[in-house]
Amino acid sequence: MNFLIPLLMVLSLDISQPKGLKDFRWEKRILLFFDCSEDSCVDFKEYESKISERKLLIVRFEGQNLVQNSEEIDLEKDSFLKVKNKEKGGSQWYLIGLDGGVKASGKQSEFDWDWIFRKIDSMPMRQSEIRIGVKN
Repeated sequence: MNFLIPLLMVLSLDISQPKGLKDFRWEKRILLFFDCSEDSCVDFKEYESKISERKLLIVRFEGQNLVQNSEEIDLEKDSFLKVKNKEKGGSQWYLIGLDGGVKASGKQSEFDWDWIFRKIDSMPMRQSEIRIGVKN
């Protein structure tokens, strides 16, 4: 009986590991921003309900440093940085679908929330969510 208390204490500890890009497959769409200047970086606060409805995680990097994520989740940054290194073209943002694939990318100056939401809403998985009324 004395061993139960320490066992319960160990089990109650949150020993979660930082989440990598693959951990979000089929759970979250991801919008990655890289190296945007402070004044040009996209403010997502006014779009929180649309972001949440579309199961979208926003992650922002400056250089190699993770500076912001919309859900304050502990992230394993190297897996996210690989997206920029793997994709060519010098894009500053990447939209990653539920399947883990890059669906769109572009320069900061070209970023448009309405276009992003239309793009997401046109995806087959999102169409299915809309039909069955899924909210994050």
